[in-house]
Amino acid sequence: MKWRMEPQAASKLADGLAAAAVAAIPWSTSIAYILIAAWAIVFLPNSDPLAWRAVMRHPAAYLPVALAALAAIGMVWAFGVPWGQRLEGLVSFGKLLAIPILFVQFRNSPRAHWVLLAFLVSCSALLALSWFQVVTGLKPLPRGGSTSYGVPVRDYIVQSQEFILCTVGLIYLAFMTIRQRRWPLTLGCAALALLFLANVFFIAPSRTGLVTFPLLLVILVAAHMRLSYTLGIACAVVATCAVVWLASPAIQKRILGIITEVQDARSKHISTSAGERLEYWTSSLGIVKTAPAIGHGTGSIRLMFERAAAETDSKKRPTTNPHNQTLMVAIQLGIAGTALLFGMWFSHFILFRVGGLAGWVGMAVVAQNFIGSLFNNHLTDFTQSWIYIFGVGVAGALALKAPQGHDDFGSYRSKIINVIDSDNLENDVVRKPLRTFRHRASSEFAT
Repeated sequence: MKWRMEPQAASKLADGLAAAAVAAIPWSTSIAYILIAAWAIVFLPNSDPLAWRAVMRHPAAYLPVALAALAAIGMVWAFGVPWGQRLEGLVSFGKLLAIPILFVQFRNSPRAHWVLLAFLVSCSALLALSWFQVVTGLKPLPRGGSTSYGVPVRDYIVQSQEFILCTVGLIYLAFMTIRQRRWPLTLGCAALALLFLANVFFIAPSRTGLVTFPLLLVILVAAHMRLSYTLGIACAVVATCAVVWLASPAIQKRILGIITEVQDARSKHISTSAGERLEYWTSSLGIVKTAPAIGHGTGSIRLMFERAAAETDSKKRPTTNPHNQTLMVAIQLGIAGTALLFGMWFSHFILFRVGGLAGWVGMAVVAQNFIGSLFNNHLTDFTQSWIYIFGVGVAGALALKAPQGHDDFGSYRSKIINVIDSDNLENDVVRKPLRTFRHRASSEFAT
C-alpha cells in the first residue's frame, strides 16, 4: 500500500484537515479528535525529514517533547496506580507532541491563515448562536454539555476563553487596518470584537475570563508596542474595566463572591467553588511535599487525593482535579516536570517576541494559557489544550520563518529593490548611488 502522497496534494490536504479540526474544537470533542487523527495520518508519512532536523533544534519544539517523554517514563514509578490511569495521564501530556509537528507543517506552508481564519469563523458562529439564545430564550444545543444562559455548547469558562482570543486578534487586525486606512474593515473588526467582549462581560462572565482579558491586553501591548502606547492603553484598560464594573452587577457578584465563598467554606463549612479550590491547592501542596523531586508518577492524581482524603477522614468525594496546572504536573512529575513545564511556557513566550500577527496571536495564546492555568488545568482540558497546541504550533511556525534559508534572503532582496525603485526618491543625486547599491545587492544574493 502506498502511504506517501504527492507532496503538494498531501500538504494541502493536511492543512485543510488542521483547519477543519480547529473549527470543530469549539463545538464537538469527537469530531475534532477524528479530524486531528486524520490530519496526523495524512501529514506524518508525507513530512520532510530534513524539516524535522531544523525545527527540533529550537527549545519551543523540543521542550514539549521532553515533558511528554518524562511523563512516559513517569509511568514506571506510579506505584499502586492502575495502568489504565497511567495511560490516561500520559495522554494529557502526549498531546504536546503535536506542537513540533505543526511547526514542521506550517513553517513551509502558505496556508497557515486557514487555521486562524477557521477558528475565528467557528467562534463567530458560536457567538451568533449565543446572542440568538439570549434574544429568543432558546435552550442550549442537545448533547452540547451546556445548561448555562447564552452558552450553546460546553461551559461558560471555555466559551469566554475562546471569545477573548478572538477579541484580541480582532483588536490587532483593527489596529493594522487603521494604519492602512481600510475603514470598512476596521469598523467590521471593531464591531465584531465588541460583540465578543460584550458576551464575555455581560452574558456569561467567568472569573478566569474577567481576570485574563485586561492582563492579556496589557502584556501584548507591553511586548509589541512602544512605552507610550503601553501606558496609554493600560490607562484605557483600567478605565474600561471601571466602567464595566459599574455597569454589570453580574461581574460585581462574580468577583466579590470569591471573598464570601471563602468565608462560607471556612466558617460555615459550605461547599463553594473558591473554598474548594483553596482546599484542593492545600492538599496538592501536601502531596507534592511527599515526593518533591520526581513526583508520584504519571496518572497518580486520583490515588494521591484518595490517600489524602483517607488521612483527614474527609467525607467529601476525592477530587481528580487540583485546578492548577503547575500542581497537577508537580504531583505527578515533581520539580523535574514543573521545570520543563515552565521552560516550555517561557520558550513559547520568547518565540513570539517577533512582530506581526503571528507574534501577537501566539503570545496571546501562551499568556492566556499561563494565566488560566493558575486556576484550572488548561493543558489537560480538551478545548483549552488543543487551542494552545494549534495556536502555538501554527503561529510558532510563522515565527520560526526567520531568515534561515535562500528563499528568505530572496524576499529581503525584493524588499530592498522595491524600496530603491520607489517613486519617493525625488532626485538623481540620491537615486544614482542607490541604483549602484541595488545592482551590487542583486549580484551578491544571486551568488
